[in-house]
Amino acid sequence: MLERIVAALRARADIQGWSARLVRSRAVQLYAVPDAVEARRATASERYVIQVLRQTGGLDAARCGDGNATLLPGDDIDAAIDAAALMAGLVQNQPYALPAPSRLPDLPLADPQLQADAEVTLDALLAQLRAAAAGHPHVRLTAAELYAEEQTIHLLNSRGIDVTQTATTTTRQVKNPRWFDFIRVG
Repeated sequence: MLERIVAALRARADIQGWSARLVRSRAVQLYAVPDAVEARRATASERYVIQVLRQTGGLDAARCGDGNATLLPGDDIDAAIDAAALMAGLVQNQPYALPAPSRLPDLPLADPQLQADAEVTLDALLAQLRAAAAGHPHVRLTAAELYAEEQTIHLLNSRGIDVTQTATTTTRQVKNPRWFDFIRVG
């Protein structure tokens, strides 16, 4: 579908520049209660994000507008481009262009351990969290949600960029109210 999106963008005369991204995500989620793992989930998604630039403001006061749209597999590509172009037509920024290809440093954005086995990684994080809470007598861990995600993005643009990047993230949401002794003043 990415190739069809790029072909449709290239065919538009009203667009001055564009970018298209294929974003694929895989995630593992862990939901814990005080003494057990309540649930585990695995998710996967795929979406396409387009950004378009077009000239706005007329010839005597050149301006640049940008707009974007997100598509899911099977969505109407032309309708999404129309919506992004309409949005771009409403914006009056100083003119600018999208970046051209250039050399960038190679930065590792993905954790190999998380990529190899996200469930084991989340179990280890939960064990660390429980151990940390156990070290504080006035802290009671009532619930925890842990997420691990691997996201791969393939980016193409009208200036010749064609790159792919993979990154991982972990997220923790913890509910741990502190119990304090209250002093009645009175």
